[in-house]
Order: sequence, then C-alpha cells, then structure tokens
Amino acid sequence: AYNEGAMVEKAIESAARSDYPPDRMEILVVDDGSDDDTWAYIQQAATRHPDLVQAFRHPRNRGKRQALATGFDRSRGEILVTMDSDSVIAADGLKHLVSPFTDPRVGATTAKVRVYNKTDNILTRMLAVRYIMAFEFFRASTSVFKTVMCCSGVLSAYRRSVVARFQDRWLNQEFLGQPCTYGDDRALTNFVLREGYDTVYQRTAEVQTLAPPSLGKLARMLT
Repeated sequence: AYNEGAMVEKAIESAARSDYPPDRMEILVVDDGSDDDTWAYIQQAATRHPDLVQAFRHPRNRGKRQALATGFDRSRGEILVTMDSDSVIAADGLKHLVSPFTDPRVGATTAKVRVYNKTDNILTRMLAVRYIMAFEFFRASTSVFKTVMCCSGVLSAYRRSVVARFQDRWLNQEFLGQPCTYGDDRALTNFVLREGYDTVYQRTAEVQTLAPPSLGKLARMLT
C-alpha cells in the first residue's frame, strides 16, 4: 500500500474474512513508505487479526516490486497471492483462485475484476464495461490456450517454486538502462510463461477494485 488511507483496511478485512482455512493462510501487508494515515489503518487491522495479519513498513517509497518482494520473502506458503490495497476480495474468491494449482503445469492464475466504485460517475461506469471486456472476453479467450498474458495485480496467484527461479531478475529488471518500477504484474506473468508454465483465468474468483474517477487519474494509471 502507498497512501491508500482507509481503503487498505477494507482490503485487509476482506482477505481476513475469506472462506479459507485460517491455519492455511497468512496475510502480509506492506506499507511502501506512505506519508498519510495508511500505516494507522494497517495497524488497526493487524490488531484485530494478530494471528493472521503481519504488517511491514518501508521507511521510504521503494515501488511495488520491492513491496511485493518483501511479502514474498517473508511468507511461508507454496502459493503466493498478490492483491492490490484498494481492492475487496469476495468471501470465496481465494479458494477459487488457488484451485487451478491442482494441475502441476499451472504457474499462475488471475481473478475476475469488477469496479468497486462503479456508480461514482459516467467515467467509472464506462470503466466497469472496459473491465468486463478485459477479463470476461480478452483474458477468458487467452485462458483457453492457458496463456493469459497479464495476470492482474488486482488479484492473482503464483506458484512459489516458479517465482523463486526468477525473482531476482524480475526485481532488478531494466529497460534501456532504467529500472522497471511499473508493469510488475505483466512482467511476473511473462517470467512464468518463459519458465514453461501455464497461466489461466479463474472467473469464479471475484474481486472489486477502485477505478479512477477522473480523466487525469485514468491517464496516470494507464501511463
């Protein structure tokens, strides 16, 4: 999370309330150097779920790849689930998301993303349609060939043994001599595919995420 405010607490709560065996799950929350009240909301959630939630704080903003790597390095499970801090997962979303891993050829799965703030304005309603196209049509069609090209950062899962093969290369990836600080989810997916594993879309795993409510914020997100 980075300057996410109260929304990060909703994200943590939705994960904590998942219909999934609590002794088979751990929630790791990383505050990536926020300078607002994000850390306070994270601490509140961690206090309510002391046996489930672990909170970590970067002293400065280091970027999403570094934040994900912090979670990867401190987690213990074989399946790594990544979730955006402005998103709310359905109660049964987690068990649906991890179910394809019964196939040893599957290296990553991604969920169906819906817009949390769909009714805010005409732009968020249009984006709600855009998300349907992106997931229910594009990702669904590529999943037929088990080659989803981008497992969304909103909610996806990865096999740890596969990620371990390339985590350092992914973390230190460069483009034209510059560190890659964006595109973490697409890069993760590409590395999984390069290792020869399948990437699939799991439409029964649902998550809702905040969509940009203005053109300026939308432009920044797409850029």
